[in-house]
Amino acid sequence: MIAEFDNGAPSWSPRLATEAEQRKVGEVREMQARVRRQLGDRKEPSSQDMKAILTGMGGGWVDKLPVYQLAVSTVDQSVR
Repeated sequence: MIAEFDNGAPSWSPRLATEAEQRKVGEVREMQARVRRQLGDRKEPSSQDMKAILTGMGGGWVDKLPVYQLAVSTVDQSVR
């Protein structure tokens, strides 16, 4: 029954990540590691955690805010 939904759909053909995409994934993973170090056993970052993480990155921290938001949104929170 579900196969009917695939009729006429293009075949699945994933591509390798571009260099820009690979850099972005690297940035997000690095930020996730920073978040994990800051939080320890806690799961939810506070605004103080966010401030400590971002300002600890130096003067360009404002540019890192979208990366921080993406990292926090996608970090493994042991959801089953």
